Amino acid sequence: MGMTLYEKSPIYRATVDRVDSIFQQYTGYSLLAKIKSMPLDSQEIFIQTMAQPSLLMFQIGIIELYRYYGIEPSVVVGVSFGEIAAAYVARSITQEEAVRIIYYRSNFSHRTMGLGKTIIIRSNLEDMLNRFRESKISTLLSERMEEVSRVSRSSSILCGKEDDIILLKSLLEDQGISSYILPLPGTFHCSAQDSIRSEVLSTFSDIQGQAPCSESIKWYSTVTGQLKSDGINSSYIYENIREPVNFVGAIDSIVRDIKDSGESIDNYIFIEISPSAILYDMIKDTLPNTTVVSPVFKRKDEYLYFLSSLAQLYCLGFQMNFNLQFSKDEINVYNNNNQLKVINQLFE
Repeated sequence: MGMTLYEKSPIYRATVDRVDSIFQQYTGYSLLAKIKSMPLDSQEIFIQTMAQPSLLMFQIGIIELYRYYGIEPSVVVGVSFGEIAAAYVARSITQEEAVRIIYYRSNFSHRTMGLGKTIIIRSNLEDMLNRFRESKISTLLSERMEEVSRVSRSSSILCGKEDDIILLKSLLEDQGISSYILPLPGTFHCSAQDSIRSEVLSTFSDIQGQAPCSESIKWYSTVTGQLKSDGINSSYIYENIREPVNFVGAIDSIVRDIKDSGESIDNYIFIEISPSAILYDMIKDTLPNTTVVSPVFKRKDEYLYFLSSLAQLYCLGFQMNFNLQFSKDEINVYNNNNQLKVINQLFE
């Protein structure tokens, strides 16, 4: 995740090194070095004390790489702990505060590991409750599950005890409804986080983030589903951990506010800052005509894929200086080599 970019992009590498050095003040060791030493099939990356910090390093690295080329968002929205990166982009918190929040947030989340499983179902929760009334499926859905995320109108993300999750998956498959149990060792955005409330509030009691730069960057909350006009604080950090992710509500609010301003959502481009395009289908589910750009993609050359995202954005109307891809020395060498080739061709 981001390792090819780290090798080939000086801007990305410098940013990730800086974020890693800030994390090191809390961990006492380099997270980046530990990630590099992991086997490709290691499950350790799913442990929250590794997953959340590594993703924040990746996210801030990509954010600053886009900024280097002059790409700044007018709207930001984050999913789960991705909201911390969104708060950073909106300049509500500093890089140091983002690292601190994620360090402690990941440790709090780690303590709720093992408390159940999470399942993604390719069907709307309300539709299933109506379809399977007075059945075992309905009982499981209404009494044994909690909705942890509303990211799409055509799917549901629920959590519960592992035995109940396995049974629900089997019953749904019998009805032709596909589902997938996440390989995460625990549950999030549910009552399992109630036990850490007091510690979260006390740990972040001094956090008083600035109000987002609303004139230039609007931050839409996936806690409330609305435009966030105040700064981040301990209460909001806990709500971000505990409350269901309301991605659908946030997207609806973005569309509504853009429409009210007299613009069209079709004029806006989504850039999904994720190691894989997991939100692509969810965005398209609500906004089928919207363009979604991804900076990287699994099993693709990360550096080339990022550069292709710049080309895609340029073709969509964004202005940028492509000379920034190369140092002056590299450009001079390239130009000199090309001139020699042209001269040789002229005299052949």
